Amino acid sequence: MHKYRDILDFCTGCGLCHSAYGVNLIKTAKGFVKPEHISERQSRYLKEICMCSGAFWQESDSCSVWGRTETEPFYAFSTNDQIRKGSSSGGILTEIALFLLKSGAVQGVIQTKASQKSPIQTETVVSVTEEDVRSCAGSRYTVSSPLLALADLIEKGKRYAFIGKPCDVQAVRNWQRNNIQAREQIPYLFSFFCAGLPSLQAEQKLLKHLNTSEGTCTKITYRGNGWPGYTVACSAQGETGQMRYEESWGKILGRDVALACRFCLDGIGEAADISCGDGWYIKNGKPDFSEHAGRNVVFVRTARGESIIKALKQKKLIECEYSNHIYDELGVIQAYQFNRRTTMQIRLAALKLYGRSTPKYNERMMKELGKNAPLKLKAKIFLGTLKRLHEKKF
Repeated sequence: MHKYRDILDFCTGCGLCHSAYGVNLIKTAKGFVKPEHISERQSRYLKEICMCSGAFWQESDSCSVWGRTETEPFYAFSTNDQIRKGSSSGGILTEIALFLLKSGAVQGVIQTKASQKSPIQTETVVSVTEEDVRSCAGSRYTVSSPLLALADLIEKGKRYAFIGKPCDVQAVRNWQRNNIQAREQIPYLFSFFCAGLPSLQAEQKLLKHLNTSEGTCTKITYRGNGWPGYTVACSAQGETGQMRYEESWGKILGRDVALACRFCLDGIGEAADISCGDGWYIKNGKPDFSEHAGRNVVFVRTARGESIIKALKQKKLIECEYSNHIYDELGVIQAYQFNRRTTMQIRLAALKLYGRSTPKYNERMMKELGKNAPLKLKAKIFLGTLKRLHEKKF
């Protein structure tokens, strides 16, 4: 087994190792980014920043299913109807980015948007205007390496906010522990709930279902213009096709995600100042995916994040809704995140049984999280993971 098999197998492709430490990266057949080779010196750095090393949980090992928070989770949405409708959910991260820029707290917001080269690829940009920020609104269910050129994006003497996937935010937070400049220049970190990074093949399959291809598609909108909104593809001649969210994600994109995503302990943005997910309404005991005005479920994880939410409320930029049953509701509207976190120890046990490498997560934390999962669920997950390993599906 390769000496650094865990880092190679469970690389999230964020790109920080290349930007900060010069690690050479390659693109796999599935379109994911990972290190080509890791030297002994580089491995020491990667163990400090990579999510699979478990570095974040060595210092912050909250055993709560939903991670550490400063306040109870709550629902919220932008009071600007255009922002709310144009976002994936309620527009909270867009409002946060705009507030920080307009108040002068930061001079730029580092985030991703659709690539100019291909609609199913992404590029990292520094937003400095309201137009910039709003052009990045909405989900991008595709391969993304937002930290690949992070060192080049940061200008000396300027402060930035970063919005990214939970794994990206963890990498930055871990990097900041030993990098004073990074701490000072990127004081704000925000994340959104994430269920995984689809492969290039999944993207191409989606385009085929939408009657187009990467060569002819000029734009694809995964979410937005409603909640959950439709996945819509366009060519130079106009719209080519559309699909409901539960079909595009549930039946195509979500079926083929990176290995690191299948065994990810943090899809909820634990390392962020604020993280947001879909605050689905509940109908007949299940998430209701019919069209509504969007709303987020919001997790305020630091005192810095709490001060931002207070300011947004004071300026009436967002409206908040509170529930006395929020944790029961989370188990329904974010069941995937609940199940993945509470059964991670059993998932990794299946990998070990097959002699496979595993992420180095905090064992005590996983054991405590596992106490929240019913025995029937654990058995189902364990047997299902063994079945997929036997069938060589990952």
